[in-house]
Amino acid sequence: MKTVDAVWAQWEVIKKAEKHGTRHERGSALDGIPRHLPGLLRAEKMVKKARKAGLLMKRKGGRARSRAAVGRKLFELAKEAQGRGWSAEDLLRTEIRREERAMRKKERKGRVKG
Repeated sequence: MKTVDAVWAQWEVIKKAEKHGTRHERGSALDGIPRHLPGLLRAEKMVKKARKAGLLMKRKGGRARSRAAVGRKLFELAKEAQGRGWSAEDLLRTEIRREERAMRKKERKGRVKG
């Protein structure tokens, strides 16, 4: 019996093979994330793909937070940005671009597992 992870891994191999040599082939694990998405949704998708490709370092230690605590933190950050006259969306999109450039550079240098 296969595990869920094994099935997903096999699915990814099949998809990659099907796209190989076509216009749908992706040169980066980060390709295919629509740019028109709102910042937070785009960030979530980027993190998921980056984590899957081994582009993100695992968190060391740290305090576990509840869902509510994370939600409060996000809200507080939006309040802080607005209070300073900044757009939280623009700030997040700028950070996404910076992180994406860094991850793609790391990927090109071949420091990615898998």
